[in-house]
Amino acid sequence: MDISVVIPSHRDPAGLYFTFAAAAADLEASGLHWEIIAVVDGEFHETAKALKSAQACRIVKGEFGSPQASRHAGAEKATGEFIFFLDSHVVPCRGFFLQMARTAQETGAAIVFSPHCTWARGQMGYGYGVDWCGNLWARDHQTEPTANGPYRVAMMGHGAICVHREKYFAAGGYWQEQRGWGGEENHLALKLWMLGEQCWVEPRVYHWHYM
Repeated sequence: MDISVVIPSHRDPAGLYFTFAAAAADLEASGLHWEIIAVVDGEFHETAKALKSAQACRIVKGEFGSPQASRHAGAEKATGEFIFFLDSHVVPCRGFFLQMARTAQETGAAIVFSPHCTWARGQMGYGYGVDWCGNLWARDHQTEPTANGPYRVAMMGHGAICVHREKYFAAGGYWQEQRGWGGEENHLALKLWMLGEQCWVEPRVYHWHYM
């Protein structure tokens, strides 16, 4: 199975390094065919220069203005059947990529989300309800999984997700006119629903998410 890992980074050299290192460590033991693409939004810092010399990492640089635009720019360079988007302050758990890729393949999902934990796993996030009558954003944060295995969800955070490359591009990917940081989850998920696709969560893995 071929996968691409896209790491968007904006003024976060330390976060980019740790996410790259954590991802590479899990990927090396996964048995998957993989590539890592770091997308540097803004300053081309020392971490980006160092990673550029690493054979396992490709660099895309530019002025993108949002994580979703950075993710999309990386996706355009990706070659894998499945594309993982990892924010540059995220550490995946052991076995993350193999389990997420298997779930994406078995369910036929357009997106597979992973739960997140913060700090010393004091709180786990398994999704949230949609605030339909308010700002079309998150409410009712879920701290327990709905099931032991994969299940469908409305939407979740995009700190560490897996998308089916063909389905992502067929839907047009992220909306490029949206600017700023955060809020892109609902738009992409709702668009995929309207095109008959599905969003799933894999509760058996997780990622650490620096807040």
